[in-house]
Amino acid sequence: PIGDWGTFGDFIGGTLNPIIGLISILLLFATWRLTSSTFKSTDFALKSQQFDSWFFNLLQGFQSINHKYSKEIEEIFFYKQLFLDKKQNLALSQDILLVQYFSSLKILLKMIDTKLNFIENEKNQEELKDFYIDIIISNISDEVLQILAWCAFQDKELKKLMEENGFFRTL
Repeated sequence: PIGDWGTFGDFIGGTLNPIIGLISILLLFATWRLTSSTFKSTDFALKSQQFDSWFFNLLQGFQSINHKYSKEIEEIFFYKQLFLDKKQNLALSQDILLVQYFSSLKILLKMIDTKLNFIENEKNQEELKDFYIDIIISNISDEVLQILAWCAFQDKELKKLMEENGFFRTL
């Protein structure tokens, strides 16, 4: 009879509706997880790209200052004045370009420390940090590194950053 079909339809609907609802909730949760993981990987890639952009822009400015001082150091008299002449020492501490040089180095080192914190794996974090530090060190001549070391002992913050990042290992 037709009345039995209505009861059977209610039975099927009552059974399938919770199952379909549960499947919908599970699919919604799976979509949320996929979107969340995609967002995390996109966020990581964006931060990494932004960090590289900042790093290499600062490094470019750092290189131009480094190049100027490398040329001056090639003249022996500058090198002697730095270590022997107290007036030259005072003049160097007030040299705007040299102050900019130290500031650029501090910013580069601090940026490496703070911006790599978004990497969760500590081993990858250390490897990447060493990679960036090696790039900076390779852009500094030995003479400039010696002057940098000499000046770092007057600036405790710079000294600490340089020691922590292995700048003095080549001296």
